[in-house]
Amino acid sequence: MKYLAMFPAGADRVVIQVLEGNNATIVRSDESSVLFTTPKELSADQLLFANNVFEILVVTKRKSIDGSVEKLVQALGDNSIPRSGTFRTMCHFDGRLAPMSPASRRTLERALARRGAKFTPRGGGSEFWVIGRRDWPDVVLGRRMDLGRKGKGAKGALSPQIAWLLASLSSPTPSDVVFDPFAGSGAILEARARWKYRELVYNDAEHNDASAKLRLRNLRSFHIDVLAGAPPVKNVNKIITDPPWGEYEEVGMPYADFTSKWWQSTASCRSPGGGSLVVLVNRTNESALIEALSRLDVEIERSAPLLINGHPAAAVCGSWPARS
Repeated sequence: MKYLAMFPAGADRVVIQVLEGNNATIVRSDESSVLFTTPKELSADQLLFANNVFEILVVTKRKSIDGSVEKLVQALGDNSIPRSGTFRTMCHFDGRLAPMSPASRRTLERALARRGAKFTPRGGGSEFWVIGRRDWPDVVLGRRMDLGRKGKGAKGALSPQIAWLLASLSSPTPSDVVFDPFAGSGAILEARARWKYRELVYNDAEHNDASAKLRLRNLRSFHIDVLAGAPPVKNVNKIITDPPWGEYEEVGMPYADFTSKWWQSTASCRSPGGGSLVVLVNRTNESALIEALSRLDVEIERSAPLLINGHPAAAVCGSWPARS
């Protein structure tokens, strides 16, 4: 199977790590898109890092928009064409929606309708996109996948795509007890719930109403300032969190001290058998966070750069050892 995924700009290194960890082969990529193949078909739940994902029907060498459409239609096989339902066509070139000539559009629509599907300009059925990325030598025709998202996240919340990437970096397992000590809107735990788990633990000292809106199985909620104490939780083996960055929310101390304080405060929650963590941090405080955690016996395994609403950031991944 071949796919093209579009995702939040600047997340390319994390996206590629996640895809390669799931046996994908990267064909080409840029800061907000990736073309890749997989040994078997992927479900929507495996692609929630993306804004849009397309199952690729045809790939051809890039020409002008109309020249590309002509080549795509010539290469389009019957097995790729819908037999029923409705569809519409779109064209996306160099990062924006772009017009096909009326003649090229009609040619593409006739080709897609030749087995019984009907064109409709209003949408509501399948969508077939002609896509050309800047600096890529090829152009694709793909069927847009339904990722099953309902509405947008809360204002100011971490985007569902970034939350899914952070959860994926934690290497989810069904036995996980997952703790977010700075849970805010709950976006990270909501994303982690896409995989099986044993228990989710929400904590945030300020967002007292957010946890009530989460409809998640085996969710425990607390509203404790983790700089002063920890929730009465045991055996946490995964921590995934987005602490205050010290840019818009003052942390009241050097960032390394802030990191040390919340990490030491939550020691009673962590599994004595060891575990792993994923922490989102702005690039300015990345070194301070890594230094502080390293001093406290956390082994930092990697730090993956991201852009969060245009702000340089990193997903810092590590693990803590078992206690004897």
